[in-house]
Amino acid sequence: FMEDHQQVPALREAWLDGYQRVRRLSPADIVEIDSFVLMRRMALLAWAGSHAHTDQARAVAPHYASGSAALAEAYLGRFPAC
Repeated sequence: FMEDHQQVPALREAWLDGYQRVRRLSPADIVEIDSFVLMRRMALLAWAGSHAHTDQARAVAPHYASGSAALAEAYLGRFPAC
């Protein structure tokens, strides 16, 4: 539940560094990472909504939808309008 945390860029770079010691990723692969991060966030948002009775969902509820929207807007802002 931390896709919008300020440490994510550094964590992403560390993950890529470690991963690419085993297998190189193409620039096209790397560009898609943000797509997968956003898809994960959307899946977690749906989970939080369908599990609103759980402590974990209640803990993220106050900010999770707005944080998800901000991530989606930033992601979509990288692409020219169709």
